[in-house]
Amino acid sequence: MPILILLCAVGGLFGLPNPWLHVPPAALLFPFSLTWIAWRAIHPKQAFLLGWLGGTFALCSIFYWTAVPCYRYGGLPLWLSLLAPLGISVLLSLYFAQYSLLMHHAARKLSAFPLILCAGVLWFVAEHLNSFVLSGFPWNALSSGFAVWPSTMQGASLIGGYGMSGLLAALAVSLLMLNTARSAWVTAVLILAFLGGYGPYRMNHFEVDGPELNLALIQGNIDQAVKWDLAFHDKTIKRYADLTDSALMRDKVDLAVWPETALPFYFQENSPSTAKVYEYLHTTNITLLVGA
Repeated sequence: MPILILLCAVGGLFGLPNPWLHVPPAALLFPFSLTWIAWRAIHPKQAFLLGWLGGTFALCSIFYWTAVPCYRYGGLPLWLSLLAPLGISVLLSLYFAQYSLLMHHAARKLSAFPLILCAGVLWFVAEHLNSFVLSGFPWNALSSGFAVWPSTMQGASLIGGYGMSGLLAALAVSLLMLNTARSAWVTAVLILAFLGGYGPYRMNHFEVDGPELNLALIQGNIDQAVKWDLAFHDKTIKRYADLTDSALMRDKVDLAVWPETALPFYFQENSPSTAKVYEYLHTTNITLLVGA
């Protein structure tokens, strides 16, 4: 069991985006190992607890970075900052503990193909619930690990991102069962054929409906150390405005896009900072999509 729990962490760390080594197929190790834990458990309670532990290790390897802003910008001591990823992981891994518990029961009642289908559905439900329950925290979707390979994720246009996560979980479980069921081979081949075939087909046959638009994607690279300083708000707005003006000088812009928290204040409130943004938009007559 310790090896399987470690493999959960390896799948989370290297399968999902990270700054060191990102290997998308490694993400399959997470559902692969978690399911194996569920099937090796002696009783339901063990399946739940070990699934919870495996999920915690996996999520800690994904959310390690939350300790950095807590320490560097939140003013917390290092030891307390390190509890941030642990606290998030312990809570969110309850979804995967439940997955492990249900897969433990399902393995004793279902044949191979229904069991693989069950794994995909349960993983889909876990991620979907995670996206909105208690305000939601949808940052660990299995399918997000494959975003660097866009052709493999085109199926999201049919079944959504969480549906693709369920499909990947089903693939991982079918690989786990290759030595025990012929239907697992068929299922794995069909899923791989879909991932490898539909994506290139859709990308090569995609037709644009409607007129083309010119977009200006603006990145201000505002230092986090000053981003939330009230005195720096006006400089932040000016920086994004100047960069947008540069884009307008080069070509017509139908839509300008400013990134996540480009406006570090409540844009919906009537504040001097909000007024400055509206004044800029009125002057330039552009449409703006902005994160605030």
